[in-house]
Order: sequence, then C-alpha cells, then structure tokens
Amino acid sequence: MTAAALDPDFLDAAAGACNPARLAELWQAMPADMRTSLFTLGTFPDRYRGAFAESRDRRIGLDLSALPEMMQREIAWCVFRIAERGGVVRAEGMTALARRLAEAIADAGLDVPSSLLAWPASRWLREIALSVTRRSGKLPPPATMRHVREQLNRCCRQLWAGYDTRPWWQREFWDPTEDARIPLRPHEPLGTQTVYFRRISVPWLRQAAQWHFKTALETGALTWSTVHVRAGSLAVFGGFLDGRGPVPPWLASEPGAVRAFMLDFLGHVRAMRVECSRPT
Repeated sequence: MTAAALDPDFLDAAAGACNPARLAELWQAMPADMRTSLFTLGTFPDRYRGAFAESRDRRIGLDLSALPEMMQREIAWCVFRIAERGGVVRAEGMTALARRLAEAIADAGLDVPSSLLAWPASRWLREIALSVTRRSGKLPPPATMRHVREQLNRCCRQLWAGYDTRPWWQREFWDPTEDARIPLRPHEPLGTQTVYFRRISVPWLRQAAQWHFKTALETGALTWSTVHVRAGSLAVFGGFLDGRGPVPPWLASEPGAVRAFMLDFLGHVRAMRVECSRPT
C-alpha cells in the first residue's frame, strides 16, 4: 500500500504528535543549505539536484514563507528527507500543498494550527476544500485534491515517523526506506514496502504481533516478506475478534473451547469474499 492510498483514518492518528523540541533536533541535524523556506532548482544543493523536479513554470520554486515557522521547518525537513532517501520532490505538487495550507490557515480564525500534525489529515483536506470553495465559489477539481492529498499524506507520514522517538518496532507502521534499523536481507524483494500495524484492530494482538515480528526479524526466524503476509493474516484475525466482543489473549479458558473458537475463525475465513485482480 502506498502513502497516497492510505486510509485517511490511519494518518489521522498522527494528529497531536508534533513536538517543537524534537523538531529543533531534526532541524539542526539538517545540512545548513537545506534549512530554508525557499527551494528552487538554482538553490537546491548539487548533491540532491536530481531530487528536485521543477514545476512547468520554471520561475516558480517551492516557497513556504506564507506558512507558520514551525510548519515551514516541518515541510523543509520533509523535502530534505525525500532528497536524502533518493526520492523526487515534485515542486508543483508541494507548491500547491503549501498554497492550500496557507489559505486554510488564513481562514482558521483563532484556531490557527502551527504544525502540520496539529490537525488530523482528514480535517486538513476538509478545510482546504472549504477554503477553495469560499474563494472560487466552486468545489476544487478532484485532480487538484488528489495531488494535494498525496503530498499531504507524504509529509504527514514522514513527520509522524520523525517525531516518534520510540523503538522502531513500537511504531504504527514499519517502513524500511524510512528506518534503517529494521532488519532486512541484503536483497529483500519487498524492501520498499510498508507494514501498517493499525490494520490489526485489537490492541493486544497488534502489540504482540509487533514484538513477535521484531524478535523474529532480529533472529532471522522470519523474513520481511513473510512478515508482510502474516501481518495481513493477523488483520483478518483481528477483524474476527472485533465481531465477538472483548476477547482475552488466551481466547478461551479451556483447551477444547480454544479449538472450537479457532474452528469458528476457520469458518469466518472460508466465508470471506476473495478479492483478486482479473485479467483484462
């Protein structure tokens, strides 16, 4: 699943994760020539030059100066992280996001957010759509909102990881491209794919899965590709548990009851609708 395809509820959980002290650490750790509020092809450092994709109007760079200072630094840090990881910063999309954020902030009245993670991602999208409608009298085109959503999701996801100082295995999502501490094989087929643990809806099951997968990866008992598959299976099991009300980690008090419980789960799986792509 890509960042752009994320369920908005997933990134909504990042709201409130902003931490000025942590942002100051991230800001100071950046190269001095990336600590800026204006990015253009002419000012982008040579070592990252291929990471900056100009807009169609080459005179326009990525100008963050209309945003609150904290948000300027957050987005500048995201630009740096994208470039550092070998990604591409699309100036046109990021400029559109910055412009729409500034408009939404101007309309916020007393409830002015200073951080991109001050509001849930879904609220940002609502406020941006309302702001565009106030100014133009029309809803924003779907293509515009799609581009803004993609860039917003990209930044929120990076910031959520950047602000999180917990051990890597306790995070809500594991992204090897964002966190080099995740153990991988030298040539991991799914090494750029992310595991989203919030898909496992039962808290105790999610926490147990994270600890088990962390231990198995570190000892070599499981590979990253296998973790992907098993996390998906546990998400199905978690959905089954949700439908039965509160269930303890031991599932049932007697061994025979556990067997019956798991047979019920097997029936649940068999009754699920299989989703697959069809040949065209």
